[in-house]
Formats: sequence, structure tokens, C-alpha cells
Amino acid sequence: YFDNYEFAENADFENSEFNNPDEISAVEMNGTNQYIALDQFYNEADSIDSLTIEAWVNTTFSGGSWTDNWAVIDFDRSEYYNLCVRGDDGRVGFSTYAGDVDDFFSVQSVNDGEWHHLVAVFDGVDKRIYIDGELDSEKSNPHGGISLGKGTTRYGFIGDGSAATSFNGSRNNVYFQGKIGEVRLWHTLRTADQIKEYMSVELTGNEKGLQGFWTMNDMSEGLVDESG
Repeated sequence: YFDNYEFAENADFENSEFNNPDEISAVEMNGTNQYIALDQFYNEADSIDSLTIEAWVNTTFSGGSWTDNWAVIDFDRSEYYNLCVRGDDGRVGFSTYAGDVDDFFSVQSVNDGEWHHLVAVFDGVDKRIYIDGELDSEKSNPHGGISLGKGTTRYGFIGDGSAATSFNGSRNNVYFQGKIGEVRLWHTLRTADQIKEYMSVELTGNEKGLQGFWTMNDMSEGLVDESG
């Protein structure tokens, strides 16, 4: 589902050292009413043993509270997880739920109007944030070794926060402002070497553990999950 979205076809990714030399498509969201609803959900407690989220992001948003540019991809911060760029200072946020909510943030800010490759990793114990192929920050065992998930049904969104128990259901109505390129969701641990090697490599969609793969390449009939 698209609510008045902008399709930035062949958005130019020239600004980062690690960027794909080819041009990659992206969506440009105005921060007012644009979002993408994902036909994918979780409904089991303690069900996510490992998680890797990747996304190309370009934003200049700054000001207000840290949740004012919510979110890159979200399955409900207080139920499963969320990847965002903070609205106040532009740092990357990776929130997860396992018994309680853990909010974890990068050192580097990315709201500089350039393309950045963002990665959030939960390996079953520790959490890490990578920016442009390099480890930015790490947090040791924030959930005491518990797997992620509260058990409530939550459908996902790109560009807004989820409170949805059905496809395109309830949202936070706090919209992302900026551009979002390819988004990858893995239910496996991606290592530092894998992240750096494959961030600019086109996937087939059949890679092991690939749970969601949204390229933004052709959305004339809706966003297609190419993970197979």
C-alpha cells in the first residue's frame, strides 16, 4: 500500500565510499503522509533468535524529539524491533523487545543529506550497528540472552511505526522524511565481512535466511518482496 509516495527512480548513490557504483532506485518520503505497508508479520514470543536489517538511507531531518523521524522499518519498537534515524540528532537507532525494550544508538550521525548504508544486528545476545560497512557501535547482552518478540501480532511498515494487527493496520502516524533505497531483512546473523562484501552486491533473493528483500526497483503495482 502506498499513500501518495514519491518514486525516486535511479536515485544516485555517489556520496558514500562504499556505495554501489551503479544507480539504485529509492522512494522519497515527505515526512507528512507517506509510508509503505508490508504484508509480513510476527506473532510469536521469543521467536527471533538472530536478526540483521540493512537499508540505504538519505535524510537531512533534524529537530524535535528522537522519535520524530519514525521509522526506516518498524515492526513495533515495544513488541519486536525498529530501525530508525533519530529525529533530534540523526544518529541511527536500533530498538528491540525481549522482556523489555532496549533502545540502542550509533555514535555517528547520518542526517547529512548523503546516502548511507545502515545495518542493525542482533546475534541472540549482543547488538551492533554498522554504517557504510564499518562497525559503529556495539551493546553487550541487553536482553539477558532472550530472543526477540512479545507475541502480539504486528505487521511491518517502511516509513512509519507499527501498531498493526492486520495488513496496513494501525500506525504511529509519525512519518519518515528522506529517501529509502534497498531494504534487506535477515533472520540470520550477518558477519562484518558479509555486510561489507555484499552491501553493494545484487542479491538473487534466494540467500539463506533472507526474510524480506525490497529493492524499490519497480513499484508500479506495489512493493514486491523479492526474498522468495
